[in-house]
Amino acid sequence: MKPLAFKIQGELENQSELHIATNNTYNERGSRIKASDIYPLGQNLRGAFGYLFLEMKSKIADTLENGHPVIYFRDALIKHHDGIFIPVVKLDKGIRQVVYECCECLHIDKYPALRQPMAGISLGIGGTVRNMYTTDVISSKNRFRFEAIFNMKAKSAQEEKLNEEYLAEFISALKYVEDNGLYIGKRNSKGLGKVILKKLTIVPITMEDIKKRAKIISQIVRDEDGKMWIHLFSDTLSSFPLSGEDIVRDTKNAAKFFDPDFTQYKDPKITHIEKPVELLVNLSFLDLKVKTGKPRFEAPKSVISRGTRFRYQVTDAVPEFFNAFAMAELLRGLGDRTSFGKGEFVVS
Repeated sequence: MKPLAFKIQGELENQSELHIATNNTYNERGSRIKASDIYPLGQNLRGAFGYLFLEMKSKIADTLENGHPVIYFRDALIKHHDGIFIPVVKLDKGIRQVVYECCECLHIDKYPALRQPMAGISLGIGGTVRNMYTTDVISSKNRFRFEAIFNMKAKSAQEEKLNEEYLAEFISALKYVEDNGLYIGKRNSKGLGKVILKKLTIVPITMEDIKKRAKIISQIVRDEDGKMWIHLFSDTLSSFPLSGEDIVRDTKNAAKFFDPDFTQYKDPKITHIEKPVELLVNLSFLDLKVKTGKPRFEAPKSVISRGTRFRYQVTDAVPEFFNAFAMAELLRGLGDRTSFGKGEFVVS
């Protein structure tokens, strides 16, 4: 059985401090500090590998601009012993915030990565100091999850051959990062942002794997009298609250993008049954223009925060829907910009 996709997994470790830019600042002891995210996001990894593809003159760089991505990069969630810190939105004394819970030991931490402030300067004309500033950075030697999904959908022998070429180029880039590291985030010219890749594995995902997960999801729904939770592991570009219509649409898109034998099926009815804790965040993107090698800035937009959980009632769901839903969960995600790591979720 030919794989629908490959799951590339590993572990990232930062060899120097990381600054993952956000749109936020905070005050501490009278200083205004530029905030950093606490782990690299899928969009940071996509951008770093995109520039590496260009330097390697790889054909796969062209796929970063088209509407049907080949690689879906996931957020580099923080590792904790044998587990991973999962984001969870909590309401504590009227304050909405994201905390992180280890999926193995259930330890909860608001800031699971070691952080520290770092001073910097901006130079003006003639090399004079224009101003000084302080940034928030992730300390070195943190461990992060590395995960990417490589889409193998092909409708012809020519597309299949091209996918194999793309996969070989991606593996070459991964081997390069294993040997030499990769720079992500800001201030790379000053030595910040170097990560190395360890424990690399490449696992095929077949239709059989999809059906196994679909069977588990359908059992969850049956056991809960038609109810289910969706837990967002990453920020999600969709309207709040995430509607049943959006889930139905994005589920079908996942099947269309990954299953070469996709056929239409009857849509189920999915409705909200519980009001979630509302937390929206602002995100912006730098879209790489492959032909020029220059990024294009997109203005910040409000999106659903990582860690948000929604509860739904599902009725009239056919087996084909659950297969497609499993593809959305395992391979693509929900909402827009899923190849940037957005919209990753788990059904529970």
